[in-house]
Amino acid sequence: MNSSKNTILAVELLGAAAAIALPALSAIPLTAIAVREIILDVYEKRTALAEQIAQNELQSLGGYERAAADPEGYVAKAMRFYQAAMHGAAHANLRILARLVVGRDNQPFLPADEFLSYAPVLESLRFKELALIAEMVHQHKQRKTPPLDQTNDWSAVSRKVVPQLFSDADELEATVTGLSRTGFVVSTTTWGGLTWKITPILLALEDTVEFQFIVNDEIARKAACAAA
Repeated sequence: MNSSKNTILAVELLGAAAAIALPALSAIPLTAIAVREIILDVYEKRTALAEQIAQNELQSLGGYERAAADPEGYVAKAMRFYQAAMHGAAHANLRILARLVVGRDNQPFLPADEFLSYAPVLESLRFKELALIAEMVHQHKQRKTPPLDQTNDWSAVSRKVVPQLFSDADELEATVTGLSRTGFVVSTTTWGGLTWKITPILLALEDTVEFQFIVNDEIARKAACAAA
């Protein structure tokens, strides 16, 4: 299938996934006009946001070949993305999910079953958790010849995010401890005490997601909205 047909297929599959995943308002028994207007407003805003994000990430990453290679998996992932949007997932979290849906043609393909297992975790992350993950990945990638342990990484992360992101070491520790639920970070004991490191799972997602890029974009987006 040529690239033009792949492009059309990818866009149409996203639309089909939205049609399947998003509820039909006509099926919701709403008798009160005021309630119906509120629900309709929420539905329209979240649908529009999800469609915009999905299309933007598809154009940005150019993962058109993914749709042709595995249309069934592509639709399954896209449906879960649209469900996350209806559940009220934050803008940055939706961008992460969308990037994993469309993928990159030059990156390993993320199977639908793996995406479906990661989706609940990714959509639940608070922004400070995303920012901490991004900084941990950034510090890890800064080293040209990484040693086997990541003790120095965590020290560098701590210096960077306190007090810029977290008010003190206790808030940082509470946040990273909460992240242990994700499988993206794990703790380890060293001669200096407890330290934290990222896992291969997170690094594999980073190839497509680029967490630091998403976090920086979100900070800029919020600043622009505040200034408007």
